[in-house]
Amino acid sequence: MPFEVTVYDKAYVRKGPLGSPLSLSGEVVANAAGSLEFTLPSDHPRVPDLAASGARVVVNYRPTSSSSMFLISGRVEQVAGGGSRHSPWRRFVVVDDFTVLTDEVQCWPNPTGTILQQGDDAAYFTRTGPAETVLKQILAPNVTRDGHVLTIPATAGLGSTITASVRFHTPYERLWPAVEQAGLLVRVRQSGAGRTLDVTAPPTYARVLTQESGVVASGEYSVSAPTVTRVTILAGGEGTARVVRRKIDAARETAYGVKLNTTRDARDVETTDPNLESLLTARMDEALAEGAPKASLKCELVESDAFKFGVTFGLGDRVSVQLTNAPVITDSVRSVAFDWSTADGVKITPRVGEWADLADAPLVKQVTELTRSVSNIEKR
Repeated sequence: MPFEVTVYDKAYVRKGPLGSPLSLSGEVVANAAGSLEFTLPSDHPRVPDLAASGARVVVNYRPTSSSSMFLISGRVEQVAGGGSRHSPWRRFVVVDDFTVLTDEVQCWPNPTGTILQQGDDAAYFTRTGPAETVLKQILAPNVTRDGHVLTIPATAGLGSTITASVRFHTPYERLWPAVEQAGLLVRVRQSGAGRTLDVTAPPTYARVLTQESGVVASGEYSVSAPTVTRVTILAGGEGTARVVRRKIDAARETAYGVKLNTTRDARDVETTDPNLESLLTARMDEALAEGAPKASLKCELVESDAFKFGVTFGLGDRVSVQLTNAPVITDSVRSVAFDWSTADGVKITPRVGEWADLADAPLVKQVTELTRSVSNIEKR
């Protein structure tokens, strides 16, 4: 089996290797929580360790016989069982350590103060700078305050400039999608007796992948015009107390010969905030990015000698794909699904572009944005 699975307890103490399960599958996802599940015979010697509260798992992948790479780590979230009297099994579901950014860390407006020192409704913790630096500056004091198990290496200043402002939010609520749009891949991995925040700027795969080469198994694409060329944003207060700013993408309007307006409410940004202008500029840039012309791609790839996960490309890498008689479109390897069983061996499926299994994905996105807006209001 090309997967090396090691079991740890809740204190990150190594309990031992798993060996070969009956089956193992999952998916690693760029800038989001991946998934992992595996099945064992009920009498497997690691079952008691895995069933213990807070049990943890680290999986490494061997793309070749002479190489090994980190794949995924996290805690066991669910234990299930079944089977006949003669062949009972146990199934374990693991939650990706990326959830430290989505569920565990809460970012306070005064991260080094007590809960009684968090200020009034106008208090936010704001940072501007390279995306990696902003992420780490916001994370570090909140991780230290609550004692989360997470090592944050010194910043290398990766990514374009962003502005982020937090008030009892998770890092993911307020820093995404800006961190991803800044060109960064963020992962959290168990390293020894702890976890480490890993921030990189993924490279670009040199060749264009085509259906004729056999690497592109199937796919679809669409090219769409912009939906926004100018943004008006309103901050703070009500009526005449509001501060209004506007930003226009003149190059976009010239290219398409159209002026498309949108208005954004930023009442959570107080007009007295010393970072007012940078915050509003960041919000307008986000709106323009959302309404930019898009070349959307969705395709599944097949590994080859020249295109192999962990050898010639990795999660988050930029790749250029050309479907038959279609334009070349560049996007990221958004996820890599993996599946192994004793009967079928291993299958690796890289996925490029936006993937959604729901027909009502646009509605889900609208509900998510509404939930985020309500969350911002509730935290004021």
